[in-house]
Amino acid sequence: MRTTIIAVSIALGLLSATSCKKAPAEQPKDTAGEEARARETATRDREAALKAYAGRCDELVRHLAEGKLTDADRTTVRQTPGTTDMMSASDAEPAVAITDRIAKKELLPEDLKLTRHLPCGSLSRPAFVLAAAASKGAWSALTDGSIDPDLALALGASPLTPGTTGAKVEAALSADAKAALHKSAEDAAGKAATAKTSADCGSAVGLCTLDGRFGTTPGPKCTAVVQLSARLKKAEDAAVAAAKAADDAKTKADADRAEATRKAEAAAAEAKTAACDRETKNWQACNRSCDDNGGGNDDAVMACEDRCNAAHKKPSCN
Repeated sequence: MRTTIIAVSIALGLLSATSCKKAPAEQPKDTAGEEARARETATRDREAALKAYAGRCDELVRHLAEGKLTDADRTTVRQTPGTTDMMSASDAEPAVAITDRIAKKELLPEDLKLTRHLPCGSLSRPAFVLAAAASKGAWSALTDGSIDPDLALALGASPLTPGTTGAKVEAALSADAKAALHKSAEDAAGKAATAKTSADCGSAVGLCTLDGRFGTTPGPKCTAVVQLSARLKKAEDAAVAAAKAADDAKTKADADRAEATRKAEAAAAEAKTAACDRETKNWQACNRSCDDNGGGNDDAVMACEDRCNAAHKKPSCN
């Protein structure tokens, strides 16, 4: 029994000593260090994503040259460059569609205007230019000559400004595409043969001009519509000039009339003032004579002033 009591006492003593010890102080968090490590991790992740995207783009470019796309390529096209984010459907689907057309070398007319972003940016440009050079259907369906200026030069078109040096030819327009463009230009020129304004000839003239820039001899319909457009434009310019001349003449006539009216009114006002001044002086002189000759007779002075008022019509302008 004594042994048990001693053991309990020892245990209680140890417990009491333990409870009296202070808990270790909490160490402050290394917030700045954590933030720095987070930034480093984000930078590494971004660099890895960019590297992975670049690798996938290299694969995509190879597949475009081979004319075959994989599902992985289409996923690459849908992905926002340098991230793991995907484009919205409204952006991704057109991008995938034009990528498919580049691979098949079956571009649409609107693709020649480069209104959409190319997949993987400039990396796919050579494949795009090759596709444009071979896409007979796109050139057959063109309705105007407003293709991308850089693309036209890359395909061998002469510069729009004579005497300037064009860009390096990346892929010459195929013979089939040239023939398709020539036919499109001639067809458009034929439809514009009855145009009433130069604007109505605009699309046809644009196509004919583009056709000529690729070294094709202008067809008879193109030659005719260019001449028609020039005649219509000359007549329109003459009509505009005549209308401007008539408007200028009317403006000048209105200004001359206004100036003549102003001068007449100023002269009339000046004449009225001069007449008023004369009458005033005469009236004042007459009244002074009444005072001078009245001899102190108020009735005589008043009668004299009445005669002055009647004779000189006392002016009201003063």
